[in-house]
Amino acid sequence: MARNKGALTSCMEMSIHHLEDSTLSLMRSFATTKQYEYRMKLVRSEVEIALKQVRKIKDIAEQNGYDDVLAILNEEIEFGHDLG
Repeated sequence: MARNKGALTSCMEMSIHHLEDSTLSLMRSFATTKQYEYRMKLVRSEVEIALKQVRKIKDIAEQNGYDDVLAILNEEIEFGHDLG
């Protein structure tokens, strides 16, 4: 498949799409281990691309004194395990 192009939010939305329950359920029906591995590599690539863009935004915000942008980027958020 061809690579997509778009804004940072589009990249992140595509990562979410690749991990949606309906997508994963469909894959469980017929996917091989190799196909799952490909899906995980794809999502990792998308997250790395998004992180690179966020780091660029943070660097520019620091260079130009955009404190409100830095406050958002440095805001403490919850993530990781324990989805409830």
